[in-house]
Amino acid sequence: MQTQNDALDTFNSKFSNATLDIELSKPRKMVRPDLLMNEKAAPDAKITSLSLVVDEDATTLEDLEEIVIIDPVIVIGGHDVGKTEHKAPNCMFFRAGDLLGAIEEHERLTRGNTEWFGGIDCHHIYFDGLHKQADGSYRVEWGS
Repeated sequence: MQTQNDALDTFNSKFSNATLDIELSKPRKMVRPDLLMNEKAAPDAKITSLSLVVDEDATTLEDLEEIVIIDPVIVIGGHDVGKTEHKAPNCMFFRAGDLLGAIEEHERLTRGNTEWFGGIDCHHIYFDGLHKQADGSYRVEWGS
């Protein structure tokens, strides 16, 4: 029988190809075109849309239906800009699809408060996993 930690590890592995698609009110700029490929947002840019994108060719309906977290409510944090509470749609547990929706909602609510080279962090968009913390919350990690 799979434990909840195993289920979270499996979720992190299956959806390691997920990315955030962030649209801004102003064009992105290169941090240092001569040295770094990192992108940054203009200091006054705002998020106009944000979505979590998964590889549909690599994701099955069964993947989305897998039970990952058996809790009616979870708290997600990340970026050190606050935590958000999410309720399981069935009031009992989170399936992978529910969890992806909660992560996307968390990012919609908090990403605008992040800071990267003077603007919103639009560079760290590659899903690196969701990890349970000592306080019982979950931290979402993003890479570049």
